[in-house]
Amino acid sequence: MTSLPLSILEFGYIKPPRLNSHEVINAIFHEIALYEELGYQRYWMSEHYSPEFAYYSPEMLLPLLAGYTSTIKVGWTGVLLKLHNPLNVANNVRILSAIYNDRIDIGVARAGATEEYTEKMFIQQSNWQERVNHFIKLCKGEWVHEHSEDNKELLFVPPHATFGPNMWYLANSDQSIPIAVENEMNYVISFMHPGSNFTLNIDTVKKYKEAFFNKHDRLPKTSVLLAMGCTEDSRVKQLLESKFTKPGFSNLFGCEQYISEHLHRMKEELENDEFCLFLPFCNRSRRVENYERVIKAL
Repeated sequence: MTSLPLSILEFGYIKPPRLNSHEVINAIFHEIALYEELGYQRYWMSEHYSPEFAYYSPEMLLPLLAGYTSTIKVGWTGVLLKLHNPLNVANNVRILSAIYNDRIDIGVARAGATEEYTEKMFIQQSNWQERVNHFIKLCKGEWVHEHSEDNKELLFVPPHATFGPNMWYLANSDQSIPIAVENEMNYVISFMHPGSNFTLNIDTVKKYKEAFFNKHDRLPKTSVLLAMGCTEDSRVKQLLESKFTKPGFSNLFGCEQYISEHLHRMKEELENDEFCLFLPFCNRSRRVENYERVIKAL
């Protein structure tokens, strides 16, 4: 296992007619077994509602991938709670967590789908904050009031006497620290999403750990999300940087030694526990090669 823990974020990009949805989904099962063998900590799948992805929500893939592997953590990050019934999701992930103890990760994201999509799918996006507080308590197996503080009817999600999933808050700044601390969630900060800024948020992980420890007398897990591409071709590097590197972003494109050195340097600056890497390549064999080269370089 590498001394610098690494995880993977999968978007499930397709590129018809050369790469279709069923080919991507089948490839995921082959690849996750290799990533587990290489020593990756987590395999996270995103939720996106756009035709360039092999799936919208990875909810149905979670139990299959957990059963197909034995040690790597699998995750749904992030759950777009504006589009889901919190009770249904909490029920499903708590059952999974009872079966695969400590191997199910759930990340909560503030984002939702576009208005055009929600109108077509007859989805009503309710207040996010109301849903997230309810959802986190249900996932943790806490008794909660079903409607309001004045309602005496309580709600609990089985199975009883089991631990819930590992809860993560997905952020691109330090503004969400109070919410994540209050709900005892682990913290992921992205330096590849809109609004993120590496320079302005270089102390975010430290702030979060301090605030969390002061309230709960223990340390949470923290992760930093980056886009990376392993290449010695200067033209490919320039193309990746032009497409994925924007003001404030901090992504890594270059040879594996370059990426390894920068990950170690960034860890010293940020004081995070691990990195989650996103590869912006559709080619599945190229993805596997990249992830293998980077973790072996560490």
